Amino acid sequence: MVIFTQLLHKKFSLQIRIISMLMLLFISNIDAQNLLTNSGLDFSGTDCTADNAGDDFAPDGWNKIYTPDRSTETQRAWYIVKSARPASPGGGCYFGFRMYGNTREGISQNITLVGGVQYSFSFDYLIETRPGLTACVPRLDIRLNGTIVASVPVLNTENVWVRPTVTFVAPSSGTFSFEFTSGGACQNTWNFVDDLVLERMPPDVTIADASVVEGGNITFPVTLSNASSTDVTLTFTLTNGTAGNTDYTTSDIQITIPAGNTTATVVVPTTADTIDELDETFTIAVGSVDAGTAGDTTDTAVGTILDNDAAPDVTIADASVVEGGNITFPITLSNASATDVTLTFTLTNGTAGNTDYTTTDIQITIPAGNTTATVVVP
Repeated sequence: MVIFTQLLHKKFSLQIRIISMLMLLFISNIDAQNLLTNSGLDFSGTDCTADNAGDDFAPDGWNKIYTPDRSTETQRAWYIVKSARPASPGGGCYFGFRMYGNTREGISQNITLVGGVQYSFSFDYLIETRPGLTACVPRLDIRLNGTIVASVPVLNTENVWVRPTVTFVAPSSGTFSFEFTSGGACQNTWNFVDDLVLERMPPDVTIADASVVEGGNITFPVTLSNASSTDVTLTFTLTNGTAGNTDYTTSDIQITIPAGNTTATVVVPTTADTIDELDETFTIAVGSVDAGTAGDTTDTAVGTILDNDAAPDVTIADASVVEGGNITFPITLSNASATDVTLTFTLTNGTAGNTDYTTTDIQITIPAGNTTATVVVP
């Protein structure tokens, strides 16, 4: 009995782990799911491997827009004309449509979209003029509830399958009629399509430049091109430019942009000092995508640390010496400089004359980072 209970417990735990893994896999791939039903344009009850081409049909799960035509692996249809042709790249049935007078032909189905999100649409595409007619240049449009949101690049070569991709942004959230139709005025050349894929695009990541006075925090705005359905976790790396390791916190920084959001910030602390220096820079970039999905992550930004230290004041202390010795004047900078400071000192007689000391100008250099030096007068 104890053994049986332990086995049940192990089996139940294994099932939980498998379900958890499947859920994680589903969540991580939700942006890449095909939103279309019957994307292969299958037609039930018809042998798509035989000569069963016909006009005025729609694939299963799709609606007709006027009179689209069904082709098969062995036969292509141009309205009432059928002729032997090879299969589409994906095999099975595929569909063709053109302008019929001023009427668009095509297919449609209802889909649910999220407003402001970018979607990509790709498909196998071939054009061919109906035998015996004069060729023209056909057009394909993607419409949502009758409004064009994208047009497919025009093809000029017939009988060559290609796979174009177009993108569009959903104007709002809700259910739309996704309409894939002919456009323009071409009636003699058909658009043949197969294997349609509509996906929510993973968001691109952009980073804006930022600056702060030294000692403050530089705040970089991070933006996703569209919202993700899952949290997106990113790790950012920082690379020195003119700024060095002591000027700012150089460790990697990880942030999470919650599902549905498109903006976040990366905050980088900087270090205050008393050194007069030029403004300094470093670069921030996406080092890795740790959770969720992202598209282009190659964007970088520059962080500028603004110096707030004035150029150093120079002070000279009085000095004395028994005649015949060297007088040593202490020179002090009010604060250090990031570069060497070279000074030339002039000597002017008081009660002492030219024969009492060396009166020529004296030049000294105070190295970068130092604040004291001496001028020695024989």
